[in-house]
Amino acid sequence: KEIGLTTDRVPVYNFEYTGKVQIWEVPVTGTYKLEVWGAEGGTGMWGTSKLIGGLGGYSFGKITLNKGTKVYVYVGGEGESAKDLVTPTKGGFNGGGTSGAYVNDNGGAGGGATDIRLVYDSLYSRVIVAGGGGGGASGNGLNNREGGYGGGAIGGGTVGVNGESASGGRQDKPGVNSRRLTCM
Repeated sequence: KEIGLTTDRVPVYNFEYTGKVQIWEVPVTGTYKLEVWGAEGGTGMWGTSKLIGGLGGYSFGKITLNKGTKVYVYVGGEGESAKDLVTPTKGGFNGGGTSGAYVNDNGGAGGGATDIRLVYDSLYSRVIVAGGGGGGASGNGLNNREGGYGGGAIGGGTVGVNGESASGGRQDKPGVNSRRLTCM
């Protein structure tokens, strides 16, 4: 939900969620430690059951930055939680997925990623990323599951009652949704 930039010669800079890009100018040339946390997914619902969203991922690293360099900070927004059983929920700022909604069940939306970029509005200039958590899922009571957690390198997932599973995204590919069928 927030990120920190720090070096031995300057104080820690924390950035809270604002719903828009934040621009920070490097005050002193040096090696900075970057820490980012992705946003949490929203809570889904099925009837009166609540299915919590997955937590956002965490990443850290170091980078050398020159004084005066502009750094673009995108703090991910939390995925919207289901408000009723029929209205889709909106994904969090910076890439959170929107949920679907069906009669009597509604998934939570995905949380947005948090990243730091060296070029405004360019995904190719990201120097660090932490993925957002998945929204709590719902499937007519048979495949309910909590949202998978967001990844640094790899995200996590959960398995539903009927064997359906979902995994969080990876750095090199999105998460997967698979279903195991059981014959009786």
